Amino acid sequence: MAARSFGEDRGSHGSPAGRRRVALVLSGGAARGLAHIGVLQVLTRERFPIDLVVGTSIGALVGALYTAGLDLNLVAGLAARLNWRHLVRVAVPRRALFEPVGLERILKLLLRDRHFSQLSPALAVTAVDLHTGAPVLLREGPLVSAVMASAAIPGIFPPVERDGYLLVDGGVLQRLPVRAARSLGADYVIAVDVSAGIHRAKTASIWDTLMTALDIMGREMSRGEAEAADCLIRPDLGQVSGSQLSWAGWLIRRGREAAEAALPILRRDLASTFC
Repeated sequence: MAARSFGEDRGSHGSPAGRRRVALVLSGGAARGLAHIGVLQVLTRERFPIDLVVGTSIGALVGALYTAGLDLNLVAGLAARLNWRHLVRVAVPRRALFEPVGLERILKLLLRDRHFSQLSPALAVTAVDLHTGAPVLLREGPLVSAVMASAAIPGIFPPVERDGYLLVDGGVLQRLPVRAARSLGADYVIAVDVSAGIHRAKTASIWDTLMTALDIMGREMSRGEAEAADCLIRPDLGQVSGSQLSWAGWLIRRGREAAEAALPILRRDLASTFC
């Protein structure tokens, strides 16, 4: 099986020398999720011991690049040069508005044929099965199709067929999957939330309207997730919407600033886990 429901396999997951198992949870948020890169740059510089990454949508994508060992400065530079013309093409409006052919091509170039078993730290990504309406956790098998499934924003991108499931964006049910990380044995959870606040949501386009609706839905379904984290990092991304890739450099910088602000808490809480 390459996909499991959140409650499955809740057994103990060991960590080096019996220390606490630390998980990093990366939320959905489309382009706003580029702030995750900045957060990871700081956590990597500080050498915090991350045992597990759990990501939703853009969080799954950034998490995959990180756990595959890609240089974060290279990823940041690539993000700053991309626009939607590189990532999508307009689709015949049958299942979605766009086909993410460019995005899939870039992921295949960067991640090649990697499977989850080749990643370090471990990665799990969330999705939702349209057949059953159930959340699904992907953590085995081919990586690219799992990331594409987790980022398949309903109405924007088509669902992804995988392992008998018909999968869409995990943010439909869990935009910040802290409980999923706990179910996999995390003792300490660092959660990064880049979703937009309702009062700041912009609906200037059909993309923004759909993203705002998805964010509202995910927020209602995910009540209590942020509070379940041990350290919550919430970058101030202002009114930048999920469609504004042109703000990549600024978003990454705001992610770094938010992670820097969280360092006193992380150093205090994780002092005993430093290598």
